[in-house]
Amino acid sequence: MSLDFFRANVWLVLPVFTVVVNVIAAIQGYRNSVQRCNPYGTTRWLYAWGIFVWGDALVIAPFFVLVGVVAMIFNNFNLFMLAFCSFWLIRGMGESIYWFNQQFSTVIKEKPEHVPFFGKLVKGESAWFMMQVYMQCVAVFALIGVIYFAAAWLQ
Repeated sequence: MSLDFFRANVWLVLPVFTVVVNVIAAIQGYRNSVQRCNPYGTTRWLYAWGIFVWGDALVIAPFFVLVGVVAMIFNNFNLFMLAFCSFWLIRGMGESIYWFNQQFSTVIKEKPEHVPFFGKLVKGESAWFMMQVYMQCVAVFALIGVIYFAAAWLQ
């Protein structure tokens, strides 16, 4: 395999990696959610794909497998990134709403000390609004990516 082949096909690395990781995630999601009855177990190694708990893996992992396969079939990295950024735009907005609602709810679904990233950084309920603002930033970056990759894909 020559270096020229690698340079010409370097765009395949992320979609192929995404497909492999998400096939494993889907299998693990099934095992943990269905067989072990643990759909709320955390999945820190899958956060990049928006899979925060094993129940997420049952839906999101097949989605990313499909996205990766379609991008490889069409040989189009911009299409892959457009789908990835579009996913994060919607996921980021949804997570922002979730954490916003958690701040004002009398039912605590997520203890502040268990909030990813911020639960150990700050004390108390401030972790909720920090996670909300963080997810809003993710949504903004995703929107920028959607605009950029949509333009690139349409050229």
